Amino acid sequence: MLTISPTPEFLTCLLGALLAILFDWLPGLAGWYGALSQVKKRQSMAALLLGAVLLLFAASCAGLTLNGAGCDKTGLTTLLQNYLLAVGVNQGTHLLFKPADAAGETAAQPLVPGVFEYSLFLALVALVALLGLAACRLSGA
Repeated sequence: MLTISPTPEFLTCLLGALLAILFDWLPGLAGWYGALSQVKKRQSMAALLLGAVLLLFAASCAGLTLNGAGCDKTGLTTLLQNYLLAVGVNQGTHLLFKPADAAGETAAQPLVPGVFEYSLFLALVALVALLGLAACRLSGA
């Protein structure tokens, strides 16, 4: 029987990467997100990731078993570390995989992705899912 028990670090990094990909490539969300200023984009991602990390910490305090998470001073240190990891992964993923601007288009006009961009998006989602499964297996699950 396969038992999946990922660490909080892995979960926050995976969430950071997925949020960056979704906000850059999902048609309805990408248009709204693309119209934001660079500062608003960073602030919204930072707030979403902080909420996610706080939810993981609250889950560990509520008694849900997460490897490496605790509801104590060490857990708070881990919370800060996980937040910084998630923000770094999120911003790195955003910079690496955001759609390229076409000539003459401004940031306020969202791009309409073509077949190539959707194929790349699906390949990235599949890659993240495969990496998640591989990490779960390597963690002893």
